[in-house]
Amino acid sequence: MQLKFTLGNGLTASWGGSDADTPVLHSYQVKALPAARNQRLIAVTLSCFDKETDRGGNRVSGDAMARLLALEALEENRDVVQFQDLNRPDGSNDRQVVIDEVDFIQTVPPEG
Repeated sequence: MQLKFTLGNGLTASWGGSDADTPVLHSYQVKALPAARNQRLIAVTLSCFDKETDRGGNRVSGDAMARLLALEALEENRDVVQFQDLNRPDGSNDRQVVIDEVDFIQTVPPEG
């Protein structure tokens, strides 16, 4: 950063100017804004059903609505959560994130 102040009245003593005509700088102020970190938007598609199958092929029953409401509460409170992307080739699969938006799309009508 460099500051340069050039003050003058355009007159010299030979032209009838005096030291009293010289401008004076009494103060100056510099403000800086913090640089914003680059944000990354990660979109994740999730499936949430009452009856699901885990990695081992076992049938699991759960309350899909309770899990959806918990996810929406994290969104509303702007809580920081741990996100793991196990498919990243560089091995940096853990990061802290904030859930920015939850969209719920019901693709099948609820069962009776």
